[in-house]
Amino acid sequence: MNCQICDAPFRTGDIRMTQELRGICLLCAEEGDFYGMTLEETARCVAMIRVINNLKTQTPAQARHLKDMET
Repeated sequence: MNCQICDAPFRTGDIRMTQELRGICLLCAEEGDFYGMTLEETARCVAMIRVINNLKTQTPAQARHLKDMET
């Protein structure tokens, strides 16, 4: 599946938020200032963007800790 605006393939975060995003990716939703979304949908999208950004910047020790917390 691809984004209707930028034609990029959906990533995991986009797929998990398909109902809120309605066919577009998180990046396009953010660039469009979440136009047409309710406050709850916007809050869910912002939370997902924060999680994705935190995963990008986490240290190996933080990654191990999160993995240990899952088991």
